[in-house]
Amino acid sequence: MGAGQKVLEVRYLSKRFPGVQALRGVSFALGEGEVVGLVGENGAGKSTLVKILAGIYRPDEGEILVEGRTVSFHHPREAARCGLAFVHQQLNLVPFFDAVDNVFLGRWVSHRGGLLDRKAMREVVQRLCREFGFPLSLTTPARDLSVSERCMLQIIRAFLEKPRVLVLDEPTAALPEEEVETVLRMVRQVALQGVAVLYVSHRLGEIFSICHRVVVLRNGEKVFEGALDSLSPEDLIAQMVGTKRAFESSALLFPVGEKILEVQSLSDGRKLQDVSFSLARGEILGIYGLQGAGRTELLEVLFGVRRYTRGRVFLYGRPFAPASPEEAIRAGVALVPEDRGAKGLILRSSLFENAALPHLQEYRGFMGYFEEKRFKPLLEKVLELLRTRYHSLSDPVQLLSGGNQQKVVLAKWLLRDFGLFLLDEPTTGVDVGTRRELYRFIRKLAQEGKGVIVTSSDLEEILEITPHRVMVLREGRVAGILEGVEIEKKKILQLCYQGG
Repeated sequence: MGAGQKVLEVRYLSKRFPGVQALRGVSFALGEGEVVGLVGENGAGKSTLVKILAGIYRPDEGEILVEGRTVSFHHPREAARCGLAFVHQQLNLVPFFDAVDNVFLGRWVSHRGGLLDRKAMREVVQRLCREFGFPLSLTTPARDLSVSERCMLQIIRAFLEKPRVLVLDEPTAALPEEEVETVLRMVRQVALQGVAVLYVSHRLGEIFSICHRVVVLRNGEKVFEGALDSLSPEDLIAQMVGTKRAFESSALLFPVGEKILEVQSLSDGRKLQDVSFSLARGEILGIYGLQGAGRTELLEVLFGVRRYTRGRVFLYGRPFAPASPEEAIRAGVALVPEDRGAKGLILRSSLFENAALPHLQEYRGFMGYFEEKRFKPLLEKVLELLRTRYHSLSDPVQLLSGGNQQKVVLAKWLLRDFGLFLLDEPTTGVDVGTRRELYRFIRKLAQEGKGVIVTSSDLEEILEITPHRVMVLREGRVAGILEGVEIEKKKILQLCYQGG
């Protein structure tokens, strides 16, 4: 479907933060019923542009037009009144509110007597869930929902009032593959109703699947805008990074060493049942499974976030049953969690403070003061190794792009000699270039003799990391473990859906 009348237009938008030119003269338009992809590496300016459209930031220069009328947003409510709806990368939900209260937050439906009409509100949310095929519990507090369920809830809230423009900032970043198509189908339906859609994503397959055109940002500037039918994924990546990058998917050649982790018949009384596997020094183990298969739960058991009720775990040949993350850290276990914003970082604290948290005891100096002068050069070296883009170590980590935030989560574990790395969805919300940098670094960890476990809901990612083995979880059980030439997409999916 082609674009109709212009609904949204941005002209020469610029925005500068201390030491960083986030946007420089960006212009493009969205037509009625058109889906336009917005892509670029982390730090390219995508999130800044979205926040300007949402009224969170004010542009330094340029203007925004909605249906031909110049508008100026000082608050997100003003953007909403002009028909703009948003699903942001950082999910904004009230943790102790259920689905209905979160959807209607600030837009309550009341009886004439002033009492909330909860029945009417519940019926609206149930209808939206049915329309989009979201199996969402309406009575569960948001804090108890999975990351994918919270993402679903945010999307439903955006559709409560039919928007003229819908901006989706990484809407599928936390979703497993089997749920992504539901979101894409929903986006197509919205476009058919005449809504203009700006779709921000690092998943290029989604961009090619649903977008009519694409806008590419690089270092805060628009470097390309055009139709997708004449582009290949390699061409688009070249526009994003400035040069074509070779895809790295060669087989791992380095050998593994002695066994460092052994899990025997592990169960947690809720999700995990009779899980057994081992990990050797220098080995990468990929864990794949559908939503709810138990990937995150397994890593949380190994990191002491949750306890196991049956089975045995051995780390370096010794019984291992961490009662807390602190115990796991002392044993040399590091976790990069699935939800970095809630579990991996304190967003309002500085980059330095976030990186220092696991190392307060090691760098405690005279009279108990933290030895900043000894810690700072080591941190800067690790951040440089990871190619992290930041202005100052004292800046709040929430100012960093998603990919650079993820690098900070990883950096804090590289400041001491951990032997076992647990990486839960390590590339969620990061761009293609950063993703490949992280893949290279995962391989480097293994080459240095670390044991690495990587979970992902993206099967292509599991394959591209080139693990030594892939363990498939199905309904909390091990459906099978594939090794070497056995690691094929077809076999992995067969184990997911049919079991061993």
